Amino acid sequence: MSTINVVLNFISQNKVEHIRAVEACFQPNEDLDLSSVLSSLKQKGYPLNNLMIFFYSYGEDTYIYCGKDPVPRPLNIPPSSYIRGDGSKVLQIRVKEPENPIYRGSSSQQ
Repeated sequence: MSTINVVLNFISQNKVEHIRAVEACFQPNEDLDLSSVLSSLKQKGYPLNNLMIFFYSYGEDTYIYCGKDPVPRPLNIPPSSYIRGDGSKVLQIRVKEPENPIYRGSSSQQ
């Protein structure tokens, strides 16, 4: 197993963590298995259960929504999304609490 540096942004807490050498699985074509990164972060004690997961794509210059943890498997991220312009490998992840649905109950008639 290889490693990648991760920037983990907890949106609702306005908190950013820079985590070096997070264990990750890479495919032969260098795609990164997001599930392996999330599992490694959870093993390190980061509370990710049931949060909405996004990753930043350097190639597309935007955050991409992956789903609510646990994310669907396999969810592979291409190298253009985690290799920066200087050649360093950094995965930027944003997490947030799921939106609470608005209750639309019927109003009682009087």
